[in-house]
Amino acid sequence: MILGVLGAGQLGLMIARAAANLGATTRFLDPNPNACAQSVGELIVAPYTDASALDRFAQELTAATFEFESIPAQTVEYLAARVPTAPSSKALAASQDRLHEKHLLESADIPVADWRPVDSIDALHTAINQLAVPCILKARTGGYDGKSQARIPSPDDAQAAWNAIDQRPAICERIIPFDRELSVIAVRSKNAQTLFYPVNQSHHTRGILTKTISPAPTTNPDQIALLQARITHLLDQLNYVGVFTVECFQTADKLIANETAPRVHNTGHWTIEGAAASQFELHARAVLDLPLAPIRLTHNHSAMLNIIGIEPDPALASIPGATLHMYGKHPKPARKIGHLTITADSPDQLAERTEQAERIYSPLLAPASV
Repeated sequence: MILGVLGAGQLGLMIARAAANLGATTRFLDPNPNACAQSVGELIVAPYTDASALDRFAQELTAATFEFESIPAQTVEYLAARVPTAPSSKALAASQDRLHEKHLLESADIPVADWRPVDSIDALHTAINQLAVPCILKARTGGYDGKSQARIPSPDDAQAAWNAIDQRPAICERIIPFDRELSVIAVRSKNAQTLFYPVNQSHHTRGILTKTISPAPTTNPDQIALLQARITHLLDQLNYVGVFTVECFQTADKLIANETAPRVHNTGHWTIEGAAASQFELHARAVLDLPLAPIRLTHNHSAMLNIIGIEPDPALASIPGATLHMYGKHPKPARKIGHLTITADSPDQLAERTEQAERIYSPLLAPASV
């Protein structure tokens, strides 16, 4: 079996390692000749829009996938005409445009924050009047880790926010007071079997994920069951194949979806050590049309800390239950260059080990100066 992956970053790296355990080799297409996943598979260096490179990439592939949602949807559509490709270009396109993403979530009755489309400064003023401040302006495309967004604390800040996102088509959302951020990671096979990992609690700093705890403590099982049922319906609508993630806000009485990701997700990196089958393995299994392995935890509790900006102290690896994963990427501010997984038998033990790690390592989150 040969699995093709569009993109050769750290997610591609971890997909390839999981696929190797299933007996598959991996081929990547990426415009970066120094992409970190080249160490685990063949790398074709070319733009994602290069048709001749895509034809070479597709030769003899068993199946293909992508590692992140910035791949052009047209590229996935072109590839799907030549080799089984999942997730589909339809699912990818919806995640690339916040307007389409909102409509998709609403079609499955998944709650979202009150929002309005914005394509001009006049439309922004109208949206602010309808939503009330504070609200947040988000460019429809191109944003991640808090990029291409601007908070609007008062109506007088409308023009500054509009300029901050380069006056691009956007959506404006009401800011929701929430208790915490959660993520729900699902995987769906070609025969419509859908599985869910335990819900994760996420911690962000300046829009960048710094820590995940799983399972999230004290979740409401009825809320989770309802959201999982609606995600299952959404995946059935899309005829989705692979791992799919919904990031959401938890308020006093509901879960409100914030973003989706049609791929393996940063909040699921703990599954490499914390589950018998990681999110990367289940994604590879789904795309290659292999039976899904059951989701079974190997440890009762897990945490993941992102290694951001600077090389970690080697002492991190000496913490009981800790495993350090480095991606082979050059450090620079706000860049994810690795992660630390911590496993434990109890919440108290996990908290103790996680706090020990946080005392040793503090990520460099300041924006890069160049």
